[in-house]
Amino acid sequence: MNAFRPPLIPAYRQQFEEMMDDDFNTPRAIAILFDLAREVNSYLNSPGPLHQPFLQDVDQLFQDTAAGVLGLLPENFESQLGGQVKGDVEKIIQVVIDIRKKLRDQKQYQLADQLRADLAKVGILLVDNQKERLSNIKWISEWC
Repeated sequence: MNAFRPPLIPAYRQQFEEMMDDDFNTPRAIAILFDLAREVNSYLNSPGPLHQPFLQDVDQLFQDTAAGVLGLLPENFESQLGGQVKGDVEKIIQVVIDIRKKLRDQKQYQLADQLRADLAKVGILLVDNQKERLSNIKWISEWC
């Protein structure tokens, strides 16, 4: 479990709603969302595994408030961004796979294994196919 305690989503939702009920105090409502974003960024940068249900709750809160109430995010923002991000992630992972293959070709096995272990920590699993000598490396990620 991550040592950093994630912020309480219901408390932020309540604060946001209170500001909007207070004569549409939009500047303060947006400030609350910025406070949440700052805490979430601290959580994302803390060591240890991330709690996916918490991240989904954060996403839902921003969809409900920043997108739904304030209209700051376009309705199709996630679908537009999702395809682009996935394509970029695939390209980056392929670069990492190519670097790891070069490390193994240069017999730098310890560094290559460390690279694989680091990728596994962020949810990317590289599988070496012994028969084809690294030509069949796959990556898996829950967030893509």
